[in-house]
Amino acid sequence: MAAAYQPKPEVVHVRVCGKVQGVGYRRWLHKKATSKGIQGWVRNVADGSVEALLAGPASAVEETLESMRVGPARASVDFVRARPLDAPPKPVNGFEVRKSTDDSPPGARGKKADKLFAKVHEQLITRNSKNPLSLTLEGERYWQQGFLADKIRLYDTSRYELRSYLSDIQREMTKLINGAAQWTLNDKLGFELAFGDVLRTPSAELLVEMGYVWCRHDGGVVPPGKYFAKPVFGGGGGGVFSVSFDGRTVKFRGRKALWPEFVEHLRSLKKGYLLCRKVEQHDKLARIYPGSTNTIRVLMCRELETSAPIVAAAVLRVGSDSSKGVDNFSRGGTSFAVDISSGTIGLGFTKRDGRSRPYERHPSTDYLVTGERIPFWQETLSTLETTFRQSKLRYVGWDVIVTEAGPVVLEGNNYSDVHLLQVHRPLLTDQRIEAFYRHYNVLDWNVRPT
Repeated sequence: MAAAYQPKPEVVHVRVCGKVQGVGYRRWLHKKATSKGIQGWVRNVADGSVEALLAGPASAVEETLESMRVGPARASVDFVRARPLDAPPKPVNGFEVRKSTDDSPPGARGKKADKLFAKVHEQLITRNSKNPLSLTLEGERYWQQGFLADKIRLYDTSRYELRSYLSDIQREMTKLINGAAQWTLNDKLGFELAFGDVLRTPSAELLVEMGYVWCRHDGGVVPPGKYFAKPVFGGGGGGVFSVSFDGRTVKFRGRKALWPEFVEHLRSLKKGYLLCRKVEQHDKLARIYPGSTNTIRVLMCRELETSAPIVAAAVLRVGSDSSKGVDNFSRGGTSFAVDISSGTIGLGFTKRDGRSRPYERHPSTDYLVTGERIPFWQETLSTLETTFRQSKLRYVGWDVIVTEAGPVVLEGNNYSDVHLLQVHRPLLTDQRIEAFYRHYNVLDWNVRPT
């Protein structure tokens, strides 16, 4: 980022990335924090970063953060992500160097996996019970294998066995695959900090988090233009809304407000928010449906023996009249298959119609989509594969906007939705993908007997 985010709270959670382990960073920070009367802790994290909690006078915390951006002599700091907190999660007394986080292989195993399964199992039971299809014999059969009843219309079980599909419960367990490295995907500002030097990403112009405000521009006001606001944490398009600013008045969510009032609105929200410049999509994709920004979802994982990137699946997500300005498949958008080797667009499906009605033409505009090619497809794949290869990630669902100048990566998803991919073809028919999920224990999980 061009400007450093420097919050001025009394309590911050900090993540330091770069060459920061094995160089005396923790001992150095212990000495620095203790000398300034700061309480908290520091520890190494399994993904190679250093994590810390700082609690103390705002001026002392700010000075320590500035020092942490440099670190001790042998360190080489890439970036520091400081997140303000209301209070320490647990009481702290003094400043301590804690044990490193568990560096055992990540995956859906152990107490953490048991706890996650119990949580998502109950959530999915509640969600499934709201679908009338769950009361049918077929719906019960699907649920006993971990699938929500709404998948009955989406998956081609006349051609493929149900076990060829990654189930809804198994998809939830993919949250654990990336281990400690997942924070760079879950934290949207962390994503820009971690990948902004190697990927084109939408620039964060404003951050409002826990009552604290940072702006990239002098005077705390962004330039006039079109933007989108999104939660710092979260996924699936939840909480995202469009913003336009003419230099004085902000239009958002059917409202108008002066700039200071808009910032106060963001401060009043429970979630932290980022304001990013809107990215204009390639004209070829805009013609399909101009009412939404149409994006590509690319699911990527690692080949187990070589760690080389594998593109498991790719789709073009396109909005529609019923999706109300977003391309989200679950909200009424259309998922078009993308041939990985060529970027050629195949048939499209909607969640409403399922596989009963494949689309060659867009359902709202009647534009012929099937047979078109994604612009800059090879450049897009090359960029994503290079970034993935250099990262510590094992599994990611990339969201990409193709512009007239090439691909812009919106974000990476730690546990990508899979139904918009598997409506075209089940993931587990590829032996490499099946072996990947099995290696990380994802396939071990299913519905408990009832």
